[in-house]
Amino acid sequence: MFEEKLKKLGSNIRRVREGRGFTQEAFAQEFGIDRAYYGRIERGQINLSAKMLFMLAQALETSPDKFFEADRPIEVTHEQ
Repeated sequence: MFEEKLKKLGSNIRRVREGRGFTQEAFAQEFGIDRAYYGRIERGQINLSAKMLFMLAQALETSPDKFFEADRPIEVTHEQ
């Protein structure tokens, strides 16, 4: 059950990244982490800290709650 939640979280992070027009490689480079590590985040293989979630949200110019939305399309907006 926990693994499925991490996979969903990673999938939502991926959809936000794609909505921003970043490739996985370009975003990882911009964010300053290894692309392979970032790929593991999107596949739900990494148990992210709250700090990392906030940092990802800031880099993607969104709110962390977007990463936890249900199975509906994620609207990507610029948060103030």
